[in-house]
Amino acid sequence: MLERDSSIPLHRQIRQYLEKKVDSGEWAPGYQIPTEKELASLFEVSTITVKRAILDLVQSGKLFRISGKGTFVSNIEETNLSKLVSIHDKFGKEKSYPHKTLKFECLITIFCDVHTIPVIS
Repeated sequence: MLERDSSIPLHRQIRQYLEKKVDSGEWAPGYQIPTEKELASLFEVSTITVKRAILDLVQSGKLFRISGKGTFVSNIEETNLSKLVSIHDKFGKEKSYPHKTLKFECLITIFCDVHTIPVIS
């Protein structure tokens, strides 16, 4: 499965394998990937090598981690942060804020799931 004689480091080969699973849709958004220990056994490498590959994908936004739960496929596509508008920018010029509930998803290095936030009026 891994090419041990390759000039490509093992952690990068593992990253490519995991990325292919995500990009192909085989691992859908929300899917819990195998544990570091399971992947280390599958690839016959140390858990540190697997962890490095996973952390690369977490940093890229393809995966997210929940402490004590596991690592999951992210369901958020990359967003151009320059297009995001703050609530202040949207309503700051008005005297009062509309009484609504906003739903949002965000991805800024870490994963934020869908949350409901009441807007203060």
